Amino acid sequence: MCKFLFLPFVVSLPLLAIADDGDFESRIKALPVEELTPRNPVSVSAILEKSSMASGDTAQVAIKTTVMPNWHIYAYDPTQVFKVTTYSVTLPEGMEEAGEWQLPSAEPYSADPNILVYHDELIFQQTLKAGADMAPGNYPVTVNFNYQACDPYICLPPKKKKVVLDIEVK
Repeated sequence: MCKFLFLPFVVSLPLLAIADDGDFESRIKALPVEELTPRNPVSVSAILEKSSMASGDTAQVAIKTTVMPNWHIYAYDPTQVFKVTTYSVTLPEGMEEAGEWQLPSAEPYSADPNILVYHDELIFQQTLKAGADMAPGNYPVTVNFNYQACDPYICLPPKKKKVVLDIEVK
C-alpha cells in the first residue's frame, strides 16, 4: 500500500527552443530529459511542431514525459485515491484546441487492474488552431502537466509542471 506525503508546489520549466528542422517525431524524441531521482522521478518537456504559423493554420504541441524505472503515474483511478494525470494548454485569445488529445497507452496497475498507469517515455499531443482573424505577433502557449508519481512503496505529493512555449502568428 502506498503512503502519501502532501506538499503542494508548482515547478516551472524553461522554454525549449528547437528549430523547425527535421520531422516532428524525431524532434520530440530529442527533447532533453531532466535527471530522474527518487525525489523527482518524472521529467516533463514540451515542444511545438513549428515556431510560426499563419492565421487559420494548425500546429501540434507535444508533451514528452519520462518516468523513472519502477515508478508510475496514474492514467485512470476509479477509486479516486490517487491523483490522475491531467494535461492542458493555456492559449492566447484567438487560438483554440482542435480535436481530442492523442494519448499514450496506459497499462493496468499490478496491485489493482482497475487502475491504469503510465510508465517509461510518454508522448501526449494536441492540435492547436490559430483563428482566421488572429492578429500577427508572438504569443505564449502554456503547457500544464499535473501528476502523482508512485513506486511500489510510496507516493510522492501531486506535482504541477508548466512549460511556456512561444509561437509567432504571421
